[in-house]
Amino acid sequence: MSEYKSKEQSKKIYRYKHEGQTTTDLAAATTIVLTALTCNTTEDNAGADEAELRIWSDNNFQSHRKDMDKGDVWNLNIRPTFSYRVKIELWDLDNPGFPLYDDHDHLGTVIINPDQPNGTGTFTQDGADYRIDWIPG
Repeated sequence: MSEYKSKEQSKKIYRYKHEGQTTTDLAAATTIVLTALTCNTTEDNAGADEAELRIWSDNNFQSHRKDMDKGDVWNLNIRPTFSYRVKIELWDLDNPGFPLYDDHDHLGTVIINPDQPNGTGTFTQDGADYRIDWIPG
């Protein structure tokens, strides 16, 4: 591993695999605050979505659930700390068993990089329309 002779020396070195290659990325830890998830349109035709946020910050995972209907705002206050990226998936957890056989629906994925301390992402798959907002932590 190379030696770094600058301010970068105090930063952690992270290695991750991408398409079979190992890349070294110097990055300081970043914290953001996921502030709100807003439901503009549900995926379910009748009633609320059983929303589940799945959040990976680097190699850390957490999930959160809440029933959401059109017009609902979920105040999150979730504070992931990361160096590489935050990956957020939104799912509608349906009833995959008898009698409905309605499998869980992936409503979309948002990726947040360290150079995006403020932002908005959308989840618009499978007829849904949700927005997630974040600010610096």
